[in-house]
Amino acid sequence: MLTTARRCEHDRCRSPLLANARASFTALGSATSTVPVQQLAAAAARPDRIFVVAPKYMLGYVADGVHLTGDGERMLGEYYAKAWRRVLVDGEAWLPVSPRAVQRDGAVITVDFIVPAPPLVLDTTLVTDPGTFGFGFGDTSGAAPTIAAVAIVDDDTVSITLSAEPVGGNKRLRYAMTGSAGAAAGPTTGARGNLRDSDATVSLAAYPLFNWCVHFDEAVP
Repeated sequence: MLTTARRCEHDRCRSPLLANARASFTALGSATSTVPVQQLAAAAARPDRIFVVAPKYMLGYVADGVHLTGDGERMLGEYYAKAWRRVLVDGEAWLPVSPRAVQRDGAVITVDFIVPAPPLVLDTTLVTDPGTFGFGFGDTSGAAPTIAAVAIVDDDTVSITLSAEPVGGNKRLRYAMTGSAGAAAGPTTGARGNLRDSDATVSLAAYPLFNWCVHFDEAVP
């Protein structure tokens, strides 16, 4: 879903583009998708014009697993309003919870995150744990090490410990990128993760408006 915030004839006032990260690819028959990664890349390429508001895996979906419930739509609308205000009223950039830097020391990967409202939290109450809190690791070795532990080490940093030091090429750390083909999207099924911030923004409809980490697929050194 994409929306433009406003229109203006002057180049300096061109409308920002607000997007939510697509989460229903499992319900449409794919275990994974490049679309949310491409959305994040577009925002990184044009931080002055394109903004990823939020993922949608924490929202409620109807039986088809593709479309949101009424509550889900209202909640998503409040996420849009929060980002809209930041960009158009406050004149600031909107950045979702997403990786700022990825480092590795042996079998330990450390990720520094952009966090709108620290501290980070691993929440398994509002979103059930799909396994390793939604994080995944892969390389070209054919037998990539598994994730042994995930821990928040400070307000904006997560440590991922692998079962062994990786030796393959094209090392990748992924989050909320893989589910079961055919599974409905949502907080208990589909591709999802448990990482969020502690945003206490007041919702007019009494929804928790924490900023959840967006889907990502990042290179690991």
